[in-house]
Amino acid sequence: MNTAAKPAIIIGRFQPLTKGHLKLILEAKRKGLEPVLCMIDTKKTDERKPWDSRFLMDLYAEPMKKLRFRIVLVKSADIVEIGKTIPGIRAWFCGTDRYKDYQRMVDKYGKEAGLDPEFELVEISRSDEDISATKCREAITKDDFATFSKLYIYPDRKVFELLKTNHMVK
Repeated sequence: MNTAAKPAIIIGRFQPLTKGHLKLILEAKRKGLEPVLCMIDTKKTDERKPWDSRFLMDLYAEPMKKLRFRIVLVKSADIVEIGKTIPGIRAWFCGTDRYKDYQRMVDKYGKEAGLDPEFELVEISRSDEDISATKCREAITKDDFATFSKLYIYPDRKVFELLKTNHMVK
């Protein structure tokens, strides 16, 4: 990892990582930034967040190595708290569905968060064709490896089985 690269955050639960998250990671890297996934800590699981964050961090070790990003556990999408953990954030990458909310947060709390003077909020257009974590979870529940493969960051039968059998809410 380029230690001189400034951090670019991507916030979410990553339940699971999709090709949409991959788009965000790759765009941050293309801009010469260090992608940092700010994973909202999931201790209580439910239908929308069926896996514990630590399980997911272990599962994502291989994509982290391959793509050279890091994951930091956070309590919420609170930019001020994240800024204390990750100083000098240069960019925040998000999908279209989150852009307006994140822009309001940056406008209101950006200075307090200590964002880089050249900070930018970067919107990556979203389509559910390749990024829906909900559809990915549904594919796992339905034992639909073909759909999972279209959505998951690096489809693999072993990962599919691990997600299916570990911490999945029935």
